[in-house]
Amino acid sequence: MEKEKKGKETKSDNEKVYKELVAAIDAHDYKGVMRAARKLNANTDNMLGQIDIDTNRLAHLVAIIVEQTMLKIEKNNDKLFTAIEEGNITGIKNALKAGAEVDTPISMQSSLYKAYAEAFPNDPISKLTPLDLAVLKRNNKAIKLLIANGAHIGKTYFCRQDPAITRFLEYVQDEINESKEKRMQRHEKEASNGIEALKEMKRYEK
Repeated sequence: MEKEKKGKETKSDNEKVYKELVAAIDAHDYKGVMRAARKLNANTDNMLGQIDIDTNRLAHLVAIIVEQTMLKIEKNNDKLFTAIEEGNITGIKNALKAGAEVDTPISMQSSLYKAYAEAFPNDPISKLTPLDLAVLKRNNKAIKLLIANGAHIGKTYFCRQDPAITRFLEYVQDEINESKEKRMQRHEKEASNGIEALKEMKRYEK
């Protein structure tokens, strides 16, 4: 009886939150959508399986989430460019950790783009990548950090216009890869030594 009562209460709660979800979808209210989704997830293990959302609203829901995700990524990308411009290594790390795209060119909506486009009207600033900007600022720490986090030399625009800069970046890339390989070898050696030590201990235990 208690179980049946609890089931009815959960269903009733879900119905209320479902109405909130539908209202949020119709209002294109991302925060409202996420609040309702969290409530539904707390009430049931299978959120979408317990409620009925018509096809149009479901498509709208997906569109809202995708739109907000893209806005979040763009915001983090802007933070990455700003941190590089300011020489803020911690800011670069934070932006990358938050999901900034390391090879995506600067947003034409950003204030930094507008400033560079005004200063260099004859250059295609819209093709400027984070690595391009780090090289422009001559910030070796930023360059190494970006390459270590997956920045591709081949996806830059301005760097590839100068063979000397391209060679320098390739050298940095090789240096980072070599360091990674050495670290892996060291870890493998340490793991192997650890296994041998355990074997030796077990031999004496017998």
